[in-house]
Amino acid sequence: GDPWACKSSLLQEILLEWAEQPEGKPFPLMVELRQCAMEKADWRGDFCQYFALAADSLFKFNAKDLESYLRENDSVLLVDGLDEVFDPNERKRLTERVLDFASRFARATVLVTSRKYGFQKDGWVNAAFRLFTLQDFTVPQMNEFLDRWHEQAFAAEPAEIGRLKPRLKEAIARFAPIRMLAG
Repeated sequence: GDPWACKSSLLQEILLEWAEQPEGKPFPLMVELRQCAMEKADWRGDFCQYFALAADSLFKFNAKDLESYLRENDSVLLVDGLDEVFDPNERKRLTERVLDFASRFARATVLVTSRKYGFQKDGWVNAAFRLFTLQDFTVPQMNEFLDRWHEQAFAAEPAEIGRLKPRLKEAIARFAPIRMLAG
């Protein structure tokens, strides 16, 4: 997707939904590829090992236990920012690691985000990945999103909705950079 298309936000929303109601949903794991590229010496390209060495305790797992779990249970690997790995050789290597993960863990769904310019589709299509591009909101979709967002964000302060939502809608209508972010 394009810059500002909320690709990373989509992955974070998937994590949040699972955290709020995990029953019946695949277990999510999230990887930021630019971080993987910086830590490549430590984890040797194996994502189970990567999670064993994770600095973030939210995603720190014993590698063998994680591998066993992934073989026996549904999961989703959320891979963020393929385009943020600027070295083409490193991007290719990490692509191969993600594809290897997908082939090793048949019960895992793998979702990868990238801007269009950082994405070489051949390897992904050959591995039977489906490609999607996040589209901008239409004006009605944007308004619906703003309504829902304000209801959630200000559930404890409903009076604020009437004050803040019109200001945001006006800013979106009047200022192109804000409209670009919102769309």
